[in-house]
Amino acid sequence: MNACVEAIYLHATANGMEVWAGQNGFDGLIDDDFVRLTPSNAVGISHKSGCVFGCNRSSRLTTTKAFAQALTNVKKNDFDAVIVLGGNGSLIGSGRFKNAGVKVIFVPSTIDNDVPGYKNALGFSSACESSVKAIDAIRVTMETSQRDHIVQLMGRHCNELALRVGAATFADIIDMEGARVTPTDVAKVFMANRAAGKKSNMLLMQERRGKNNCEERANDAKFLADISKAAGSDNVRMSVLGYLQRGADPSCQDRFLAVSYGKAAVDLIARKQFGTGVSMINDQVHVLNIELAPVP
Repeated sequence: MNACVEAIYLHATANGMEVWAGQNGFDGLIDDDFVRLTPSNAVGISHKSGCVFGCNRSSRLTTTKAFAQALTNVKKNDFDAVIVLGGNGSLIGSGRFKNAGVKVIFVPSTIDNDVPGYKNALGFSSACESSVKAIDAIRVTMETSQRDHIVQLMGRHCNELALRVGAATFADIIDMEGARVTPTDVAKVFMANRAAGKKSNMLLMQERRGKNNCEERANDAKFLADISKAAGSDNVRMSVLGYLQRGADPSCQDRFLAVSYGKAAVDLIARKQFGTGVSMINDQVHVLNIELAPVP
């Protein structure tokens, strides 16, 4: 996202535009918390992960009062347009702003790559790279100790991350939405591979989301215990990559996408082509209409 912000700033200022950033995503719109972009805070940030101006999911925006306050602040500050970088929630928020008359542009940015209708979200490539590196490091210990291992990835309800990383790391089993495996299924594969001479096995597991973090951790622990029991082995270990996937240095592919999306977003503003989003399809930036989004 930082590379995209830098690209937006450079392309916009070259075209005589002034750029401001909302601090902490939609919360900045609600709280009237903005910072003007300048060479000192917007140039030289493309190599940094995360977002230097903060970003998070804003449950407040789903309330009538906070949404109305965000609209008031957009008008109060006389913003000509709003560029939103984010995932599913941000797309829904963008749709609500569009419906309310705000001139909005959407840029898909999520490691899950799960924004409906949008391909190649910012962050997905970097998350894949960091996941592969982490799994390579884990595999060294597992093979040295002749242990089987379960590696849990993020991804919410989208299989993109699990499929890409699973193929790249030659996982023995990929556990994901629509193709979940049981402890017995895993144990059978692990035992068969060991009988054939393999010293270490890997199950790549897309996170199994629960009602809350405590429930998820309890379910993970039970899943590991059940696999160990079914395999009759105490040599099965689990590693949860979690935020290691988010904190990676942005890959070359993500930086290229960021520059492409940032320039395209500014060009859409110049052409007054609002209520749209950008997506890289077949190596070309395509412009998509933001569909009327339901109020959550």
